[in-house]
Amino acid sequence: MQRVGSIDGTTTGLAASPLSRLVAAFSGPDIARLDLPIAPLRRGSPDIARAFYRGRFNLAGADVRLENAWELSRADGPPAWRREFHSLTWLAHLEADGRELHRVFARALCAQLPTGKNIPVAAEELLLTRARRLISLISYGRMLTDNATAEFLTVFFGHMRREWRGLQARGKTGDEKLDVAIACAYAVTGLSGLGAYRDATFARLEAELDQQILPDGGHMSRNPARLVGLLLDLIPLRRALWTSHRAIPPGLNAAIERMTPMLRFFSHGDGGLAAFQGAAGPMMADIASILEADTAAGSPLTQAPHTGYCRLAHGPSLILADCGTPVHSASPLAFEFSDGAHRIVVNCGEPLIVNHAWSRATAETPAHSTLGLAGDTGAGKRGHLRWRRSAPTSRAEAKLSVMGEGSIMRGWQDAPAATCNVIHERDIYLGKTGADLRGEDRIRPLTGGPTQERRFCVRFHLHPSVKATVSKDGESVLLLLPNRNGWRFSARGAQPLLEESVYLFGQAVPRQSQQIVLTGQIGRLDRINWAFKRIDKRGPGHAETGETASLPF
Repeated sequence: MQRVGSIDGTTTGLAASPLSRLVAAFSGPDIARLDLPIAPLRRGSPDIARAFYRGRFNLAGADVRLENAWELSRADGPPAWRREFHSLTWLAHLEADGRELHRVFARALCAQLPTGKNIPVAAEELLLTRARRLISLISYGRMLTDNATAEFLTVFFGHMRREWRGLQARGKTGDEKLDVAIACAYAVTGLSGLGAYRDATFARLEAELDQQILPDGGHMSRNPARLVGLLLDLIPLRRALWTSHRAIPPGLNAAIERMTPMLRFFSHGDGGLAAFQGAAGPMMADIASILEADTAAGSPLTQAPHTGYCRLAHGPSLILADCGTPVHSASPLAFEFSDGAHRIVVNCGEPLIVNHAWSRATAETPAHSTLGLAGDTGAGKRGHLRWRRSAPTSRAEAKLSVMGEGSIMRGWQDAPAATCNVIHERDIYLGKTGADLRGEDRIRPLTGGPTQERRFCVRFHLHPSVKATVSKDGESVLLLLPNRNGWRFSARGAQPLLEESVYLFGQAVPRQSQQIVLTGQIGRLDRINWAFKRIDKRGPGHAETGETASLPF
């Protein structure tokens, strides 16, 4: 096969044999042109495009250097790198630059890429990669095909036909079904020759959205990042249908209108996601693009009972708490706390680069800001405490009340009898000005079973930007934020300890951080109270008053 292009884009001739053209002509529907533009929301970076042109492909946190375009189709980078490269999401950067040189370069890369079952990714990821590739080719199709040669168009639409045909079989898992349905909806909207498939394709998409998007707008995975990815795909699809005066499927519109307020629900004051349930980064730029396109601007809920989260917001302070059932959560009753644009209490989060050792560690309870028990096998090399994986019979519940003084969340979850036969209850209160955060963790036995005496830890992981210092008397911890605002942490029932921690959320390598730890033993101590109080710069005479009378703790 003739080389299709060098890294500098000077060689653009494509070799297409008469036999390959004949096969392409009869390999599927008559997809020979783009029909309706579907403009993507994701913003690319011209700087990254220039790095691509120089042979440096930094994707999924991994930096792979290649000398020429031919090597790219055979690149053997890390699995996450290969998945992202062959999904073609990086075309956003080449489009953002806007130069013809990078347009030619993009064509050279796309013309050489393996297709169908030859895509070099793990078998279980093949269908998702192909769905993402079809969406990318349609989204950036205008950039690739404008002023293109007939030879390139033959190869380009041959890619389309093969991916369309390969995606017609339903996926095996929920994620696959929804991603494939979205890719097929892009195809019947953005490509010619697929009009006969339109009604069935959109009916399939609506059915999957109804199945996977919960009534409160969360995704059934409970992963906030999943909402970002879906909205980046669905909003451009809806906008393309609207601008072309085509009917918007009611199920598509309803899903977007539920999901967008839920995305606001999960967003901290810095504009990024909270680190819950596998989210691997704050995704600030993507969230900004989505919210700019949101015409309804629906207010976030205070409680998402179907997805299993609570949100307390007063003044500049925000609390996000995981109240999901233990069988669906590795972070029972964990919370994150931010003061304006500055995160204070966090969860460790998933690393940006897939690392199975770190992924296993960050999935356990000690990587979250919550209470953990010492199980039979819970103490590993780091001496971590964790809940065992909860049984399907485990339960959880949370109620949120708004009072004149502020808001209070009362949540509980039970651990299975094999662990310790106890219930963990957590109350969190946030005062109306946002300067007073208090909590209480309680452990009590389940009815009808023995309770083992076992150690427990209550952990508060701190964001790396927070400077923490233990007070001279050892009774409190002083927290200094980057904007020089200060908070004081104190506890009753246990002395706060300051220990090392790590922060992986959105990081290519772990960042050192700290955590506040409160320890105790079941049977000897069943209640711990703790509090974060903002240090008023005007002096103690201006501290909040009158907020304690109606509190249950």
